[in-house]
Amino acid sequence: MKTALTLALFLAAVCPGQEANPFVKKGESKKEAPPAGPSYVGILEQILVPPDLIETWLLKNGIPEDATALRATVQQWIREGKATCDHTSVGVGVAGRKATNESILEQTYPTEYAPNGSGVWPLPSSFETRNLGYTVEFDPAGEGEERHLFATGEFVEMLESTPHHPLIEKTRHPGDVFLPVIRSVRLSEGELTGEQDDPFAEATPSAGPRRVVMSASEPGTVALISRIDPLPTEREAGVSTRLVFLRGALEEKVHPTPPLPPRIHISYKSVKVTHVVFSEWLQSRPPLEVPESAWKFVSSLKGEQAPTLLEAADGIFQSDGRWVLENIREVIYPTEWEPSNVRTLVEKWEAPEQQNQDGKKVNGIGTFARYKIEAAPGLAGASLPVSFETRNTGVTLEMEVPRMGDDPVIRLAFDRVDVVGESVYRRIEDNGQWIPDMKLPLFATNRCTTSCRLERGRWTLISSGTEFNGPGKADRDQCLLMFVKVE
Repeated sequence: MKTALTLALFLAAVCPGQEANPFVKKGESKKEAPPAGPSYVGILEQILVPPDLIETWLLKNGIPEDATALRATVQQWIREGKATCDHTSVGVGVAGRKATNESILEQTYPTEYAPNGSGVWPLPSSFETRNLGYTVEFDPAGEGEERHLFATGEFVEMLESTPHHPLIEKTRHPGDVFLPVIRSVRLSEGELTGEQDDPFAEATPSAGPRRVVMSASEPGTVALISRIDPLPTEREAGVSTRLVFLRGALEEKVHPTPPLPPRIHISYKSVKVTHVVFSEWLQSRPPLEVPESAWKFVSSLKGEQAPTLLEAADGIFQSDGRWVLENIREVIYPTEWEPSNVRTLVEKWEAPEQQNQDGKKVNGIGTFARYKIEAAPGLAGASLPVSFETRNTGVTLEMEVPRMGDDPVIRLAFDRVDVVGESVYRRIEDNGQWIPDMKLPLFATNRCTTSCRLERGRWTLISSGTEFNGPGKADRDQCLLMFVKVE
């Protein structure tokens, strides 16, 4: 059996060959969820270390089957400032159900330009959007008497962006976005048999050494899922090696929670904590203790380490139905522009012309002119927004308790969308200053879906993630924690 981690970005647009008839009504077919197994907790950590530092350690110690000692060494490097906590993903769920965790930055960038005269930037005429950030999916599976934790996911970042225009290169500001250089890290385990020679065919899963056996009796076992070194040119630029660690634990048997009352009071909170402090605390706790003890840890932080409350919400819902809480704000922003050009008279002349007046042809002299249309420096060359869209930002929390007998397993879906900045794509000159002319908001999303058992009256950590603080920039100093309580 194996534990597979795939770090990739899936951006395929699915286009069916034949669309379904919208006027033909069909009954909805709802696939029943498999029986819920024991509760589990998965912790996936991505840590950045200097390439030479980890290479020296591996040459001396080799690639470990159990990476507990390496993880402790890396934590010491973090304390000494030699390594950086990049992303921590905590997944809480039940065996037989997947749990997902996403921290995504939607980075829009131009793909086509139109010439717009001399002395001004060209006008972007077409855009695309690339999702940057982290996605992790936890999937516990069984093999014989053992249960293993699979983690699949993705990591994508924007290293830089290139304008490919001399005037832009001279007058650009830090953070302006043009044609991006995207770094996408992918890792998968599989093999191609002799009968499967197509390199684009789906790989056949194979058992491998990378696995995490989830057991309450072995809470400290850690797997080094991958080591991703930078390319030679990236190494020269100071890009770090990415280490991905995974550990998890599964309860030995199902421990049903008491039946829920007909009406449930649900509370939600999201907070930010110092990433290094949270990482240090995680290393001192068995995975199964993390969800229920995390709130006590957060409440104990004081002074400069005190948590930052981001959102809080409460609601009442029926335990046999579906409940949705939305707290959103509409953000309206332009998506298309046209140039505000200047018309310059180049030539004016008179020539014979024939017109119709009262149904009769009349000969006369007509005046004609030829103009040159070009963009001018300054505000006269500003772009004109001609099309707009609306995006909902804020928090959406969905909750449902399927009818599964006396063991209430709650389905949770959480979305948090925020504007974390803006990307500038074109500037114009105004009194010697190159000011923004075309810009779009940067939307960041934190999302999680899971099925879990919640102990009534106690705050439970259901997910963790990363925020963003600018174009292509993850806030590695802070870790986002999401808590839920039912009463």
